[in-house]
Amino acid sequence: MLKKLNINEKTNENINIGYPDYYVGKYIENNGNNVVLLCENNETNRKAICSLLEITENRTTFKTAKYSYN
Repeated sequence: MLKKLNINEKTNENINIGYPDYYVGKYIENNGNNVVLLCENNETNRKAICSLLEITENRTTFKTAKYSYN
């Protein structure tokens, strides 16, 4: 049986996508290097996000941005 959805019900509230709150996004430059954007650009966050994204720090440029991916 299908559940009748209340029009005021929030179906996407508190969805955890799996990225830390300091992560903004990532793209790859034409030369193949990664660019990772972080809200809090520090050594701990850089190491953790590289591990999560399975990329190396030596081929990655880190930039700071205002809003998290989450």
